[in-house]
Amino acid sequence: MDEVLYKLMNWADIEAIIYSEHDNPHDILGAHVTEEGILVQAFIPTAKRILVKIQKSKKEYIMECVDKEGFFAVLIPGKKVIPYTLLITYDNESTEEIIDPYSFEPKIDAKDMVRFKSGIHYNIYEKLGAHRMQINKVDGVYFAVWAPNAVRVSAVGDFNQWDGRRHPMRRLSDSGIFELFIPGIKMGELYKYELKLKGGIVILKADPYANQAELRPNTASIVSDLNGFTWNRETREGRESFL
Repeated sequence: MDEVLYKLMNWADIEAIIYSEHDNPHDILGAHVTEEGILVQAFIPTAKRILVKIQKSKKEYIMECVDKEGFFAVLIPGKKVIPYTLLITYDNESTEEIIDPYSFEPKIDAKDMVRFKSGIHYNIYEKLGAHRMQINKVDGVYFAVWAPNAVRVSAVGDFNQWDGRRHPMRRLSDSGIFELFIPGIKMGELYKYELKLKGGIVILKADPYANQAELRPNTASIVSDLNGFTWNRETREGRESFL
């Protein structure tokens, strides 16, 4: 490994990412400005090769696999982060090009967190749950959940093989809220949250703020959008009979 790259990497935090114990993965993953250039890091289990592809110039940089579990890193020339994608080749030779989920800022701000902690955020359902949205002209789904006692929370579903290592979420200050925007997720995707608790206990939980869920006995939440939904007589009667 290049000596400059080696010195830039925080190996304790990288180990926490690999062992699924980091509650602020955005501090490590994604692109970060350093004095030596732009450090891009990614943790993608089962990836065999990853290229960082700069969208504007189309230049490509090969990421170095610094841990066999799937942690990759590369140092790119530059003084500011510009849009990029990750071109991934998996161990089964399939390929995928993604926009890095760890390149987006939170959509829940300090005011939201203060109101929520004070018990007066009466529209918190607009923030927590799974919401389709566009950030920086990128379509995806924003996941947010309150899990104050969790060591780590991940969004899991069909989109990542239900693998909690792949999409760990960021803890927002001391609010107990974890969040992550994942580009490319479509309506109708099944999902849950994977929580790692103290003592290493790992559990799966449905989304308490989900707009839709599977029919029992299945228990997954479903990514859905209520915009444009209209109640009619049939849905009202169904809801009343259920209640």
